[in-house]
Amino acid sequence: MQESLTATNNPLQLAFERGEPISQDAPIGFACRGCGHRCCVNMDVLVSPPEAARILWHLERHPDLAARIAKPWGTMQLGGSSGLPLTQLRFVPLGDDLNRCPFLSPVYNAQGEWQQMAWCAIRAVRPAVCRLYPLGRVTALGDDGRAGEQDYRIIDRCAGFEPAPVGPLPPRYTPPGNQTVRQWVSEQVNADQTAEKTYYLTVVVPAFVTAHMHAPTDDNPGGVLSESDALELGRTLMYDPPAPPPDPGDDHAFLMAWLGSLARHVPELAAALKA
Repeated sequence: MQESLTATNNPLQLAFERGEPISQDAPIGFACRGCGHRCCVNMDVLVSPPEAARILWHLERHPDLAARIAKPWGTMQLGGSSGLPLTQLRFVPLGDDLNRCPFLSPVYNAQGEWQQMAWCAIRAVRPAVCRLYPLGRVTALGDDGRAGEQDYRIIDRCAGFEPAPVGPLPPRYTPPGNQTVRQWVSEQVNADQTAEKTYYLTVVVPAFVTAHMHAPTDDNPGGVLSESDALELGRTLMYDPPAPPPDPGDDHAFLMAWLGSLARHVPELAAALKA
């Protein structure tokens, strides 16, 4: 399977060329080679509040890493459908029309020589979209508007589909296996992070939208906040998590409690705004 995107008439290659979904039971031979040539340059990566909290906590726990990261690593904008703030990773100019992820870290050998590789400096807490790359997830909506079945598409012909190169390999590299798409996805995603993001999208966001605590948009015209007020709400509330717990094993419980508090306090915020 190491030549999954090079073999003639290979189903994965054909699906990639046609932009078609791939079966979750299809075999996929892929392993990140740490090249950073495609996945981490010239892309838009949105980060939800719980994902941003995990990144902030990770940097706070690793001050040496935090000192190397270009600031600010994120920029805030309004979501077109919700009217609520969204944070996007601020990619840093490289030259040659390339912008790289602020967390892309070059790999050097013991002599300080760059190995033509780069590795994610926050791999343990990277956002969901980064975990799935080079796959993209598409969720079908049912007649009732609820999320239904999900399928996956290959969004880039990443080098990780090709045979491993001869020579230096990035930290923690493991060769591609013969797992299915379903198995590979289950190994990449973090169940706690998925639960946090799902709670934010299905509980916290609807709480704010229902209370009209957002800026008006074409999809949600009933918002009572100005664009500047909605962005300030994001800076001071949604993207300003509490201090991390002493034990990282408690992160999930802390984040879920914080998200729950956000949702519960929306009526109070709305009432204070009207007063």
